[in-house]
Amino acid sequence: MGNALFEKVLLQTFAGRLTRNILSNTQIYLCAPVALMRMAQMTLGMLDFSKENIHQETFIPERQQPLRTIDPSQTHHIVVTSPAGARTEFDIFAGETILNGALRQGIDLPYTCKTGVCLSCLARCVRGVLEIQFVEQTRREGPGALVNTCIGYAVSPEVELVYE
Repeated sequence: MGNALFEKVLLQTFAGRLTRNILSNTQIYLCAPVALMRMAQMTLGMLDFSKENIHQETFIPERQQPLRTIDPSQTHHIVVTSPAGARTEFDIFAGETILNGALRQGIDLPYTCKTGVCLSCLARCVRGVLEIQFVEQTRREGPGALVNTCIGYAVSPEVELVYE
């Protein structure tokens, strides 16, 4: 998508009018390869969208997060409840994501990230603490937080998640 096409789509989205209110209050989320996001950011800037309201997730990171060392001598106990109420319990090694630990053991958890679709692995933390490792940052999350199991690492000895 070129700059002109992106601008045309934006104008169609806002009925051909980019008012001061739209430019300063619209939240924009970008997720694409780096070059495409740069083009979108340039176009949004030229149209005077507020920079503070432009959020991005890097599709192909410009910098790689350091790989975590998997330590099989330390484990975390994971409890997962499906939307139907079925409970599954398993242990994962320190340093591996919840999703990878489950898949390594043949445990079927929801995910579609290997097909380019995101958020299927999202679960609500009801007990414990996780580190969520995004490309640009690592966040700690606990009870009440929605977490991605594909980038979620258990921090506490036990973590309980519910898929909604």
